[in-house]
Amino acid sequence: EREDGGEGVCVCQSSFWKLYRRKLLAYIELLIQAIYGNGYLVGSSNETDSAWDYFIQSLKRQHVISSEAQYVGAEQYPVSVKRSRPLVIILDDNFYYQSMRYEVYQMARQNSLGFCQLFLECPLQLCLQRNHQRLCPVNDETIALMSTKLELPDPEKNGWEKNSIILKGEENISEEDIQKVLALLDAALENPVQPIKENTEQKEADRAICAASVLHQADQAFRRSVSQAMKTMKVKKLTTWKIKLLAEDLNKLKTMFLEDLRHGTLRGNPMKIYGDVDAIVAEASCGFDQEKEVILKNFLEKQT
Repeated sequence: EREDGGEGVCVCQSSFWKLYRRKLLAYIELLIQAIYGNGYLVGSSNETDSAWDYFIQSLKRQHVISSEAQYVGAEQYPVSVKRSRPLVIILDDNFYYQSMRYEVYQMARQNSLGFCQLFLECPLQLCLQRNHQRLCPVNDETIALMSTKLELPDPEKNGWEKNSIILKGEENISEEDIQKVLALLDAALENPVQPIKENTEQKEADRAICAASVLHQADQAFRRSVSQAMKTMKVKKLTTWKIKLLAEDLNKLKTMFLEDLRHGTLRGNPMKIYGDVDAIVAEASCGFDQEKEVILKNFLEKQT
């Protein structure tokens, strides 16, 4: 048990949502590449990836991809939409930090796509009132905390947020509001974000440095986690040979996670290992600790 109020659980939960959001962005990028590429959306390598399954089912319902998969070495779906037709991808999320939204903007810029933001502003008390009417309400404290973190679009400060509008969420959506949204979409479609001309060699060098930093810090974090686990299990008075077996299993787990990171994946899911090093290491550590706890639990059950 933790004596710090379970802070580690909160960090892990936060990392889970970061990972989930990044996975979704990676899937959307695969869809974009399929539309502008060979016309096939290739399936996730992780057969137990529920996020991928949900993504695929959503695309099928909207007739973006064929309902039947083809198998040519890997699961792939023919894309139904044509490049000549407008395709609007709506990401319905809190996106309370500008940095979260900027990740989406970067993806739009890399693929020469339109980008816009629709922010629904609503008073806290009305949010709480509506929340109480939901079948599965969120804790009031969570909503109150979220309201303090929300960063509204700021086109004057951030040029990339110029295609943004704010609507009042406490009122019924009017015809005028609908026209504003349609005009916003038209502006985004007609003015796709242009990629930045970059020094490719320097960019690759920077990525390599960042990736090396991620691997180094992740390795250190995994080692600390393994060391702490071994100390804990010694207190549990495991036999010497079980301690040895446990050490071998945990080191194998560490090697597997580091190898995944080297290939830009995390437990079978795509993961960019450049950018926010601390966030990437935190996500990797969270996943490592989850797998580690399973191993420890198995050893303790065998002990009893």
